[in-house]
Amino acid sequence: EPQRADPYTLRTIQYVPETDPPETIMTIAPDEVSEGGEITFAWTGADLWRSTLREDLQYAYRLDGGEWSLYSGNMIRSFEDLDVGAHLFEVKARDLAFNEDPTPAMMPFHVVPQVWRSPWFIGLILGFVVITGFLITRIIVRDRKLRQANEDLASANETQLLQSARLVSLGQMTAGVAHELNQPLTVVETTAGDIYLRLMEGMPLETDELREMMENVRGVVDRMAGTVDHLRVFSRDVSEEPRQAMDVNEVIESGLRLMGTQLEKHGVNLVLDLSDALPKVWGHPHPLEQVVLNLLSNARDAVDDRAEIEEAGYDKRIHIQTRAENNAVVIEVEDNGIGMDETIRQRIFEPFFTTKDADRGTGLGLSIIYAIVRKHDGQITVESEQGVGTMFKVVLPVVA
Repeated sequence: EPQRADPYTLRTIQYVPETDPPETIMTIAPDEVSEGGEITFAWTGADLWRSTLREDLQYAYRLDGGEWSLYSGNMIRSFEDLDVGAHLFEVKARDLAFNEDPTPAMMPFHVVPQVWRSPWFIGLILGFVVITGFLITRIIVRDRKLRQANEDLASANETQLLQSARLVSLGQMTAGVAHELNQPLTVVETTAGDIYLRLMEGMPLETDELREMMENVRGVVDRMAGTVDHLRVFSRDVSEEPRQAMDVNEVIESGLRLMGTQLEKHGVNLVLDLSDALPKVWGHPHPLEQVVLNLLSNARDAVDDRAEIEEAGYDKRIHIQTRAENNAVVIEVEDNGIGMDETIRQRIFEPFFTTKDADRGTGLGLSIIYAIVRKHDGQITVESEQGVGTMFKVVLPVVA
């Protein structure tokens, strides 16, 4: 009788694992990312004989040849804030038999810098800076040349205007000098005529009487010589002469010696209020005298214009005042003439601007005295009310 198998008999089974490794496949593999950005890789795997299911495969990865990560079933990995430059991502699969993919999937990629850090952008900016600097330098150089040319032109124009105004003032003073010389010449003519008639008629001339007559003639001749000499000195160009300390009151009185007769002829009541012991100012007396003469000339014309429209009894008046004020000497020339409105007042110092007829004004006078005062480091202002009068105020710094 055959024996039956014992159900409790032990058996052994030999397990022979497969030796074929799985293969790793990249599914998401970008090759570039911007600096500061995030880059994501994804992968999967396949077992040659499918002895290990896809979902049972495990993976390890590393970056830039570093340590391999622990195996896990994770099939995606993200990186951020990587350094700029080239990088290498690697991942490998392992099956349940612990067979590892000997040829990991490799994905080289680059982290590119931000645009503003890119070499081409930096080069562009540097080029732009260099070109801009070059252009700015050229502009600055050209601007300096233009500014210098404008200053030279302005200086030349100002010099020509000053010369023109000086000639105009000389022309205006000619009338004053003619009046100033008229009376002495009359005395000389009368005395000479008297002596001539007596000699022709054989009338005796006493020595004392003749001496008195000749002394009288000599006095008026000296007076005329002084007037002519003043005119000669006034006409001299002093632009190149050094400045000197001068007395403003003396300048005003010198100008009045030339124009006083004109003012009297026009019936102007001149009021002088010159402060005693004024501090001296730096400058040239004759250009400053030109300022005084021009202001007096304008004041005379203003009171004449008002007299033409006023009723009888109008008193032509010009008031000249000097005083010391805040380390400066102030000259005020005020008239009760026709005045001006605000529009004219704002343009009063513009060259060639005038409200007078062509035969009475060139429009240069006030612009020239403005330039003269400025050359003396001073200021000139004007206050006026139409139908009431005008006041010019000149402020000159005193000698330190």
